[in-house]
Amino acid sequence: MESFCVNISVINSIPMTFIFTFWLASTGFRFLIFLLLPAAVFLTLHFRQHYKKKELAVVSGEQIPAGNEHAAELMKKSKEQLIDSLQKTNAIYSLGMSGFLNEDLISLRDAENLKKILSKKLDKNKVYSPESVIDSDSKSGHYYIQLKDYQMRMAGSLTLFLDPLYEHLSNTHRPFVKSQAEELNNLIVDINLFLSHTVHFIKHDDFGQTERLVQFCENLNKGLESMGISQIKRIKTKLVNNRNSTLFLNTLTETKNMLSYTLSLIKTYRKLATVLQKAPLEKQPIYSL
Repeated sequence: MESFCVNISVINSIPMTFIFTFWLASTGFRFLIFLLLPAAVFLTLHFRQHYKKKELAVVSGEQIPAGNEHAAELMKKSKEQLIDSLQKTNAIYSLGMSGFLNEDLISLRDAENLKKILSKKLDKNKVYSPESVIDSDSKSGHYYIQLKDYQMRMAGSLTLFLDPLYEHLSNTHRPFVKSQAEELNNLIVDINLFLSHTVHFIKHDDFGQTERLVQFCENLNKGLESMGISQIKRIKTKLVNNRNSTLFLNTLTETKNMLSYTLSLIKTYRKLATVLQKAPLEKQPIYSL
């Protein structure tokens, strides 16, 4: 009896936390797993159902879903940024080309500086940051990435277009001949018109004009090819030298690249807007190209 009493007192002196821990270890924590597993399954199913409903609402709804304020705000900021970028691209191209043709080194330098500002602004723009894109709707995020990429490529074409012109003029090489200058002055007008219509297209979501813009771009490319043929004729008649030809053909090439990226941007924006708000694909034209 005495030994039994001693054993009981020893057991009573053991902390309860130690007893609980020993019991858990002896059962292999199966009891905890039994409790936590149903909770984990419930949470997984709940969140999966929530996000599935959200995606269906975006695809099937006529407008951006109420409650998806981030997607609506991101689209609004993206539109504003695209318009600003296109307008600056238009101004830089016109200023750079006209500055070169007028042998105005100051205007050409200003175009270079504006291009650097545009590139830096695009690179740091928070509209297309990973955080913004990830938080946007899953079916639209990759379009924002493409929009930034096309704008960066357009800025890259401006760089490859402006730098040789600036170097040529700053080294006081012979300017373009009269026929070249006339062709490029006409090109300035056409590029200005195309980019202005592109701004209108984005500003008003005028998706019925998509095919007209595509045709406009194709006509511009045909004009650039014709200018290239004219340049070959000048080379054959020795009207221009190799330096002149290299510069002129590079100007045509980078202009064509810029147009190609702009057209890709137009199509991507149209897809993005269609996904977000089911915009009508056909509208009556409100202006002619």
